[in-house]
Amino acid sequence: MNLFEDTNPRALKDLLAEIHYRSMALPDFQRDFVWEPGATQELVVSIANNYPAGSLLRVRDNKRVFAAREFEGAPRLDGQPHTFLVLDGQHRVYGYTLAKTSLRVPVVIYNGLTKAQEVRLFTDINTKQRPVPNELLLDIQQMAGDEPEENALLRTVFDKLNSDRKGPMFQLFSPSERIKGKISRVTFNASIKPLLSRFRDVDEERVGEMIGNYLAAVRQQLSMRNIDSSLTNPTVFRALFELFPRAAQRVSDLYQDNYSLQNFYTVLEPVFSRLPSRTLTAPGNSYKHLGDKLVDRLERSTQF
Repeated sequence: MNLFEDTNPRALKDLLAEIHYRSMALPDFQRDFVWEPGATQELVVSIANNYPAGSLLRVRDNKRVFAAREFEGAPRLDGQPHTFLVLDGQHRVYGYTLAKTSLRVPVVIYNGLTKAQEVRLFTDINTKQRPVPNELLLDIQQMAGDEPEENALLRTVFDKLNSDRKGPMFQLFSPSERIKGKISRVTFNASIKPLLSRFRDVDEERVGEMIGNYLAAVRQQLSMRNIDSSLTNPTVFRALFELFPRAAQRVSDLYQDNYSLQNFYTVLEPVFSRLPSRTLTAPGNSYKHLGDKLVDRLERSTQF
């Protein structure tokens, strides 16, 4: 179940309307507004200069885990049923109201949380000050229009692979959170980003095709050995892309830049042939170490 119902920016006027009409409130025991004037002023300056100012985290409060209270200066709740509780961001909301320009505010909405999850989330945010997950920050960055060009390319390839029903990674990626048995967008980006310089003169569709064919060949090799579930282990996934440049070079040399699934499969055969299953089912934590092992097996092959 995806706990993130929505991560779309909202117009500030709409958020303020939700506060005024009492559909958005605060947990009753959340601290009162305590920012110093200087901190508020700094936030307003950041907004005026289009600097990132943080997102608003709120939960759809279906289970009424916490008693609610109104925002400072807002109409009293007086029993009015609310829809959302703001878990983090009441100070930013106040700062946003002082801005003299129209704003769209990044908002993260959690939904479907159990009582225990909702309590734990509130505790983490308000005592440990845990940040928004990196997976979700990538989505927020994209929606705010601040996504670097290379991240935009990675996003396109990731989304295409994840949605391709005939592809090797269909529904094996998790865009906005870490889920066991799936590769997160953060892991995918960390694996592919070091290779982007090699794709400088290659169009977006071709990049996706090469990566897709490589992963399909890998998955076939793993499936033959009944260990294809190891493909979604982050250590294994990153190690495979330590191997990718050498494998792609071998395909280029042998097959004149024809990066087909079959050609990758043939090149990878000596890497996985007689490879002990535990190498991939219990890979440890060092993707570099595992990647070196895989590269060494390719280099020692006798295909030339």
